Amino acid sequence: MPDNPKENLVTLKVPAMDCQEEAHLIKKKLSGLKGILHLDTLLLSQEVKVRYDGSLIDLKEILGRIQETGLEATLLETWSASGGKEADWGRRRQLVLTSLSGLFALAGLALAFKGLPENITIPIYLIAMLTGGPRIFYKGFQAAKGLSLDMNTLMGIAVIGAAAIGEWGEAATVIALFSLAQLLETYSLDRARNTLSSLMTLTPQEALVRREVASTSGGPPSKKEVTLPVNEVQLGDTLIVRPSEKIPLD
Repeated sequence: MPDNPKENLVTLKVPAMDCQEEAHLIKKKLSGLKGILHLDTLLLSQEVKVRYDGSLIDLKEILGRIQETGLEATLLETWSASGGKEADWGRRRQLVLTSLSGLFALAGLALAFKGLPENITIPIYLIAMLTGGPRIFYKGFQAAKGLSLDMNTLMGIAVIGAAAIGEWGEAATVIALFSLAQLLETYSLDRARNTLSSLMTLTPQEALVRREVASTSGGPPSKKEVTLPVNEVQLGDTLIVRPSEKIPLD
């Protein structure tokens, strides 16, 4: 038990935390708060583990600070499948917007290559930037507001600079490619999560062990094979794994 009776440990689910920049932003937002004792961000499981002093800070303030980064957090115990569905919808929306951004950027470049005037190509480039850019600019703004310059902030500055000097094609291309990179990162993390989840379902929930059992007749203890839940296996138990069976724990 902790020495401080007001010390709490909570696990928060952040379903939209899909990249290292977002995990770093949450950590920077919380680590400087008075009362935060320890903080871990688990990107693969989209969780944040926080140990805090309840006499100095409460859970509501912690959730509010995470929300300031543009991400929603909730207690893992109260998180439901509906939160996962909302995250899935967000990824599908990101796929659609990224696809549109790439198509308009390519269309603008193709028309510019054919020699069409800028009064035709620039609006197309703008559409590419408006479809692929909001998520990047929003993340960059949140990072800059927290005095942390991440890749989103730098890409946003680069795009604004390119547009300011009239290089609209380069600006639209940067937006489309970076949006695609973020989309691929999101899907690669989802694939890793699904792989781990499928492996966890393959793990046996029971184990066959050989234990010494006291004799009812007063004789010496005898060894018997007992099937137990894996969380009841003790140090020193002999684990029995028969041919073709999976190893329940190590």
